[in-house]
Amino acid sequence: LQVALEDALAGANLSFLRVFRVLRPLRSLSHFSGMRVVVDAVIEALPQLLAVIVLVLFSFLLFGIMGVNFFSGLLSARCRLTPWPVTDDWKPGLDFEEHRCVAGPTLNTWEERPHWVREDSPWARARAGCVWPLDEWDPRVCALGNNEGTHKCVHSTPRLPESEWRWCGSNWDALGNPRFKAADPASAGAEEG
Repeated sequence: LQVALEDALAGANLSFLRVFRVLRPLRSLSHFSGMRVVVDAVIEALPQLLAVIVLVLFSFLLFGIMGVNFFSGLLSARCRLTPWPVTDDWKPGLDFEEHRCVAGPTLNTWEERPHWVREDSPWARARAGCVWPLDEWDPRVCALGNNEGTHKCVHSTPRLPESEWRWCGSNWDALGNPRFKAADPASAGAEEG
């Protein structure tokens, strides 16, 4: 039996057992009665702490679900170079309307079509060959529609030339549909998370 055990362990790397050296100070508990009382109290409190930990994890889960529902898609809105998604052959200076990707509403906010469901959206099916060009110089999150926010994308104003107008938009519509198909599956969602 001893020979079989030695053969089995001959090539094994048992250095991971050194981790148990951390437990060496626990041997001193037999010498210090005060320390033993503290350790025993902590061990006895573990069942009550477990209940508190479960309650905290449940709270995290609940507030996480609420946060996703309240802020779904809002934190992915950025200033765009065009008022709506355009075909991928659009370049700055070309007409937006001629290169419009999908006829119909942009559907950035619920207010545009309050009674629609996901399948009613023109974006119910993700589109290939469409883009919504980002303003690379402005990485801040913007406020969609008439929502209040700290950052608004400015357009339709005589204070700026039309070439500097920007519109707020997201890669997802207000119903949660992704607007675009990635050409390369590995880069899907790389532009925005």
